[in-house]
Amino acid sequence: MKASTRESVSDSIPQPCDPVAPNDLRVGDQLICELATGRTILARVKRLERDIGGQLVGFFPCAQLGVDSSVAIEVERIEKAWRSPESKGA
Repeated sequence: MKASTRESVSDSIPQPCDPVAPNDLRVGDQLICELATGRTILARVKRLERDIGGQLVGFFPCAQLGVDSSVAIEVERIEKAWRSPESKGA
């Protein structure tokens, strides 16, 4: 394969580690956060929680062992977030 073809193919592959500001989360984004119990987890955003003015205040994580996905996690608990390939088009 020619070098130019290899470069164009690698440029078209979504990069899963595009950093995201916690206040700019989208459904599907991945993040590292601390739970109220003090445990740190890797989570994917299932749904966003906004206040009455539209300000992002938290997110609901996708279901995973040991995490209640029906309880929102506050934005302040996010340590690092990044755009996943699934959320890039959202």
